[in-house]
Amino acid sequence: MAFAVSAWVVMPTAAASASSLHVHEYEPAPLSGSELELGLAEAIALALRRNTQLQSAYLDRVVDQLNLAVAEAQFRPRGTIVLGAQHNRAPGDDADTQRSSTLSPSLDTELPTGGRIGFSWNLDQDHGLDEPADQTSRSSQLSLDLNQPLLRGGGLAVGRAPLEIARLQETASALGLEETVVATIDSVIAAYRALLQGQQRLEIAKGSLERTVEQLERNRALVERGRMASNELVQTESRLANQRFSVSQAEDAVDQSRLELLRLLNLGRDTRLRLRDTVELEALESLRVRSPSLEAATSIARDNRPDYLRLRIAREIESIGQMLAENEHLWRLDLNASLDAGATGRSARQATGSTLDERPGYALGLELEIPILDPERPVRLLESRIRLRQSEIQFSEREVELELEVERSLNDLNSRWQQLGLAQRSLELARESLEIERERLAVGRTTSFQVNATEQNLQQAEQSLLDAVIAYLNAQTALDRALGTTLDSWGLSLPEAGVMP
Repeated sequence: MAFAVSAWVVMPTAAASASSLHVHEYEPAPLSGSELELGLAEAIALALRRNTQLQSAYLDRVVDQLNLAVAEAQFRPRGTIVLGAQHNRAPGDDADTQRSSTLSPSLDTELPTGGRIGFSWNLDQDHGLDEPADQTSRSSQLSLDLNQPLLRGGGLAVGRAPLEIARLQETASALGLEETVVATIDSVIAAYRALLQGQQRLEIAKGSLERTVEQLERNRALVERGRMASNELVQTESRLANQRFSVSQAEDAVDQSRLELLRLLNLGRDTRLRLRDTVELEALESLRVRSPSLEAATSIARDNRPDYLRLRIAREIESIGQMLAENEHLWRLDLNASLDAGATGRSARQATGSTLDERPGYALGLELEIPILDPERPVRLLESRIRLRQSEIQFSEREVELELEVERSLNDLNSRWQQLGLAQRSLELARESLEIERERLAVGRTTSFQVNATEQNLQQAEQSLLDAVIAYLNAQTALDRALGTTLDSWGLSLPEAGVMP
């Protein structure tokens, strides 16, 4: 049995960028009816391509990026062009018929200070149906308007708040995707190792069955030579029947684990899986990893844990919300300014030129609005303060939980390694005991019952060591999850929004 730990790490190729890892290059297998050889790294890569929950999450990121793009365009100019034409005839036989047309382009933009500035131009043409073209009347009107709040709604912090919130929400969305990806990776790792563990358990059960068959043959030979009573064969035959039942149970467990892994990989149930990785019970030192100190691990977790970072972002968003609520509580005092110019002419060029030559008019003023008898205003302010306080409490609780989770993960990793050493020593002793009992049985100094009991102890020791190895590897995965370093450990990065891995 061999344990290819190095094959469990997904690393980018030498010429690959952060977004072009094996996870992007791996070709998906047919949905069903094939045999697939998988290492754990390939299983993770395949899940990141095929898992339906992840595919839905990747599509959500497309919408998130579009929403951010809209928010980023908050201070870019936006324009419209309005075209109009009208044909009018008054009642009566001798009534005049008039035709008119309008061209009205406009441009406006929001300012980072919370204000708005807009420009518009209206070009109108109006003439009778029977009038000559040189008598057509054309008018041109230009206007430039500015509205700047000085109290409520004014200031750089208030004006840029929607953009800052959108950026924070986009970051939180990316962290949410990372949580989903990490959860999928952890599920695949657990399912893969469960299948690997089941297969190894099956091999142990079959090995024990073979040893029992061999022991039964040796006992029969002893009975034939008159060195063992025939009734002692019953113990070995009973042991043989139990071993066959154990093999059947192990085969069923392997099949269940295989179906669970196929479900996570979104493969057909008739796909045959052949795991490339195996467990080497003789070379355990290569499995050991160096764990950071508690202080270093806690610092790593604060910088990388997506759930912790999302709560920190939520607190920042609520802080901005309180600032907006306090600003909304102020009176409204707006500065309004405008420039207007207009002229008429026989052509659009003449009307426009005259407009530019004319001295423009202007208007400048202040507008004050004092809200009275509005019971909702103090309630909204109080709600924003409560939400901020609640987010601070949640963040503080999560920080304490994070420290405890990191400490538990480190302790569990160290404890699992110690248990691994004990299980290895127990297996060595169980093997020695079985050899001794067999030698004693050959010379008639022990019973078949004692040999069967020792054989059972050996099987349990082999299974205990296998379980200890899997538990230690799972403890490594749990530590990665607690530190938020799962993607780094596997050499993975999140794909760009809208790009399927």
